[in-house]
Amino acid sequence: MTSMLALLLGQMVSPAEVATFKIDAERAIHIGKKALQNLGAQAPLNLATVFAQKHYTNGKRPYWAIGFKEPNGLADSIQIDATDGRVIYASLQPTPAKTSGSLSKPEVERLGLAMARKVGFYKTLKTEYVGYGAEGISSVSMPILLNGKPFFNLNPTFQYTVLFHGTRNRAQVFTAFDRLPRLKSAREKVSESSARKILERAIPKTAEFMAQKRPNGNLGSPHLQLTLVKGYYKIFEEPAARTVWCGIAKVYRSTPGIPNPLEVATIRRLVDVETGKVFAIKENDADLVRDKK
Repeated sequence: MTSMLALLLGQMVSPAEVATFKIDAERAIHIGKKALQNLGAQAPLNLATVFAQKHYTNGKRPYWAIGFKEPNGLADSIQIDATDGRVIYASLQPTPAKTSGSLSKPEVERLGLAMARKVGFYKTLKTEYVGYGAEGISSVSMPILLNGKPFFNLNPTFQYTVLFHGTRNRAQVFTAFDRLPRLKSAREKVSESSARKILERAIPKTAEFMAQKRPNGNLGSPHLQLTLVKGYYKIFEEPAARTVWCGIAKVYRSTPGIPNPLEVATIRRLVDVETGKVFAIKENDADLVRDKK
């Protein structure tokens, strides 16, 4: 079934490679239909195309790209990881007729969380950001929590995102980056209070903080309000993620005659719970394309 579908409907990898996929085309089609219906696609879905392709973030992880048609003619597509059946990405064609109007923030959060939990591999999520755009477009990002704690990496951020186009109970786009790195075992020696003291000494020495000390009209000297959150961070050179305290320092400067200080910057630094080492968050630090396998 797998090789035949790939040969008939198009392929980007060899038949021999397709034969090694743990998730064959038939299984991927079943997963894709169910996921798209959970995102709001109308059943029955008719198969349009099936392609076996290399994973867009790692050539060692192939995926199935599958297209469907809804009864009303709308075209939907989905990508299924061929190694374990996870949904990587889904796109539903927006309904051409009237939408139900802009979704409220509570609706976006509720619908996004419900869809991500049905379609995504991980179910323990939190809502981090709800955005609104023109023409009723809205989105919600939901970081994945492991042991109740988030990852602090950027690009990838370990989360799900659901985008809506004004229509209730129907997503337009679902994206996932949920292949979490394994965790490094560590003896947690640095408490929250110790991490706070470390960061209160370290952050005022950073270039970001020093830049806020420059004269700027009648603004006063900068001062910090520091919040700590415990979680994980994957450093590029290391095979597993560390457990860390993330210090989020909001920098304020006071203005004479104005009661509330002006927020001028946000500085983030991490403290390793085992060593007390302070380090910055870098883009692409958890780039799993480059990580050694």
